[in-house]
Amino acid sequence: MPVKVLKSKACQLIRESRRVPRPSLLVENIQRDRYVRVQSPTSRSLVNRILNGFTAFLTEPSEIRGLWTFNQDEPTEMGYLPRSRPMNRMTGRPYDHKDVFHFKPELWRHLSERGVFVGEYKSWLADLEFLYTEAVNVGAMLTQEIAKVYNKPSLNEMLKAARDRHVL
Repeated sequence: MPVKVLKSKACQLIRESRRVPRPSLLVENIQRDRYVRVQSPTSRSLVNRILNGFTAFLTEPSEIRGLWTFNQDEPTEMGYLPRSRPMNRMTGRPYDHKDVFHFKPELWRHLSERGVFVGEYKSWLADLEFLYTEAVNVGAMLTQEIAKVYNKPSLNEMLKAARDRHVL
């Protein structure tokens, strides 16, 4: 599903509630603190459904969970990512051995091609896809706000090129 940048309900809610500081303050906060707080429009019920879905998924046997792992340790990794190695190659620090589920929209296709039956997890994946899209849209909106300060519309092009990468 293509990402509809800046047309999401999340972005509309953020704009209307003025949860994002004006562009110059946004940049000032990032420069000073290396981050900026943005209140999330994501509902608590959505977060709870996602957490409950992941908890249920983790009860599956490891053989089943392993079918949901794609491209582990590659930039395009997605799905269920058990952390079994002692060191993270990118940071050189040890992992904390937590299980991770990294959603990307193409996960649906990968699961289908592998013949994985999503069954009871279909609504969980739909919630993950919704959250993924909202995160990308909010990131795009913040990028546009920062671009206003620096007068660099090419930031949006960089965002489009990077939209398939990790969303944190």
